[in-house]
Amino acid sequence: MDNLEFADAIIIQKSRETQLQQFTRDLNEYFTLMDIKDHEYYSLSEIINKIHKSGIPFSTEMVKKIFLSVNMTHPDRCNGKQLKESYIKRRWELQTMLDTCNKEFEALEQLRHQAEHNLRRYETEENKYCSQSKLTIQIVSFEPIYMINMETRYKINLECQEQVIDTQWKSIEDENTIFWNELFSFEIGQTSDLESCDLIIRLFNFYDCIAKTNIIIEDLADQRRHEIKKDMYSISGDEVVGSLLVSCQWLYSRYILYKSYVREFKQKRDQKLNDMSIYQQELKLLDEPFLPKDNSENLSFYIDAIPEYIADKIDVILTQLKINHPTILYKYIIFISFCLQWIASATRSCFLDSLITSYIFWCDLGTDNYNSTRWNKTNFQYILFSILASLILDVVWMIMYFPAWNISSEESDLRNFSKIFTFFNFMWKIVIFLVIWKSRHDFIKYLEYKESLLRKKRRNILFSN
Repeated sequence: MDNLEFADAIIIQKSRETQLQQFTRDLNEYFTLMDIKDHEYYSLSEIINKIHKSGIPFSTEMVKKIFLSVNMTHPDRCNGKQLKESYIKRRWELQTMLDTCNKEFEALEQLRHQAEHNLRRYETEENKYCSQSKLTIQIVSFEPIYMINMETRYKINLECQEQVIDTQWKSIEDENTIFWNELFSFEIGQTSDLESCDLIIRLFNFYDCIAKTNIIIEDLADQRRHEIKKDMYSISGDEVVGSLLVSCQWLYSRYILYKSYVREFKQKRDQKLNDMSIYQQELKLLDEPFLPKDNSENLSFYIDAIPEYIADKIDVILTQLKINHPTILYKYIIFISFCLQWIASATRSCFLDSLITSYIFWCDLGTDNYNSTRWNKTNFQYILFSILASLILDVVWMIMYFPAWNISSEESDLRNFSKIFTFFNFMWKIVIFLVIWKSRHDFIKYLEYKESLLRKKRRNILFSN
């Protein structure tokens, strides 16, 4: 496995080096066409004018950023070589930041899934909000400010809610520091007034307390591990004797802890997504002049662009509705479909609509990113054709029977009510059609992605052999 990953890294590195060489050659050609010479100096306005005259689609905004990032040897002017090097450098930096951001995003996703898994373990507990209450303290070291007796040994005395624990006796070691690295735990009672945990250092020869400090338990309410450096005060409280390094954590509900982890990882993940979007947009602007031009913008070109456009729009709508997972999406579909069909069936049979809803439920769309064994292209097509047939029947029904309902009676009022929900059901099926079509679109992309991974593995195996 390691050999395959190493081979993948080599292939990616070689591909990027080849891409960079081609990018550099194209950039040199563009600068020649724009009459921007390596050793001549230009102002920003002169460079932008040359770009506009050439008609090459360089982003004016990106050119301004790159121009301002150049280490200029002349006031407000740079030569063509400096501009090219800065352009290439910025593109390389963006690609590196995008790769790093992508790896961090994947790591955060793994942490989020792990936190959600742990959270589900504690959701069913009756006392999940106060399952335990334990304070753990690791006494690390003590650094005295004043020179104290090198031959005397010292210990830390811990006291919390009438519980007392002592560390071992230790002498001063190198660099005038006493090291313990001992871990202790206290059971914290669920009282309204949480006492503080006093850490006291005692001198062995006289058994007297020479310094003390305290840690307030409420300061550890976030349940995270805190590394704290506390000043130890003399018994009189007049002066600081030294500093004590401790590591503390108060656990009183793992459910709340993992819930905070999930929220934190989601926020960090969303931030990484935002950063990736910014980097991708900037990289797209830098690469725009070097992308292949498609001059065949005929009717077929626009028809081919429609599916991607619709898929993007549906993604935007689902994101605005905060429906970011297929499982949640199809739960809404099944629930709303059953409700609307039940109301609409007061006037006509909705067997086809019920069949569509039941079949979507049976296929369990979106299970494990379309890894359900019941799911394939045929099932997608069956549902799409069924919805289309149902829409056609609805149109025929409405054309034939809606005018007959224009009578003045109590039955007319009931049928007008049913007519409204028949129309709602008709519109909802259009929404389902778009969602199923979007899922089919994503499913095909998912299959293509799996095939590309399979081809890559085969190529890596051949490369390793």
